Amino acid sequence: MIPDTGLVYIQDESERLPVPKATVNGITLHYEDEGRGDPVLLVHGLGTGSADWACQVPALASRYRVIAPCLRGFGQSERPEGPYSIGLFAEDLDALLDHLGIDRCHVCGISMGGAVSLQFAVDRPERLRSLVLINSQPSFEIDTLRKRMLVLSRTVLTRTLGLNREAAIQLRRNFPGRANRELREKLRGRFRNDIGPYMQSLKAIAGWTVADQVGGIAVPVLFIAAELDYTRPEEKAGYAAMFPDARLVTIAGARHAVHLERPGEVNDLLLEFLAS
Repeated sequence: MIPDTGLVYIQDESERLPVPKATVNGITLHYEDEGRGDPVLLVHGLGTGSADWACQVPALASRYRVIAPCLRGFGQSERPEGPYSIGLFAEDLDALLDHLGIDRCHVCGISMGGAVSLQFAVDRPERLRSLVLINSQPSFEIDTLRKRMLVLSRTVLTRTLGLNREAAIQLRRNFPGRANRELREKLRGRFRNDIGPYMQSLKAIAGWTVADQVGGIAVPVLFIAAELDYTRPEEKAGYAAMFPDARLVTIAGARHAVHLERPGEVNDLLLEFLAS
């Protein structure tokens, strides 16, 4: 499935202070680099950027060196028109780690960022210490009518309504009701995207899979699944069973943007897992 097409709102990058940048793999990438200790690489989802992790960086940086890049096409990174692919995103991360002199690290990705993290794990397993996947999985194959309709609706809505309107729809879907009104207002209108890179990335994730290769990922893996995510925890549990050393934790009542909706619980899970 296409998981996070509407999460285009985390923070307006034009309001952020300058962050480090590196020219790697033919592209200029911006990244955050906070804290000291074993390195942890955080990989954001579709339509966001390094600020997607605003609730996680401070908590993790108290014990670890946290690297949070903006993928090509998003945030403050360069925005070529494409073509894009999950493999290309993973190559960018590999080159960024070379630039930073990091041999091995813990990797955590959400949604599309989880796909990028998995591709990186398959391509460069020697660089991983551990892997965390938040509302993500090793296959986004379009293998059901429901998934086909979801991809089609996302594509049509984005092209006809524009990114801002589509983001507003997804914002209300991910943070519904009066209880989330303050959070919706805080996040509304954040993160500007260009239609070209956005649609290229949407195309890249649709149909992508490494499900037949995850048996070779030998490091510990943690799946964090929101109960009300686009795919059920049971589906993610099936994928987790394919890994040599993986476990799944479900956060009851949470939705796709669980790291923003329930940051305390997500941070506790991350810190406990990394420490182990």
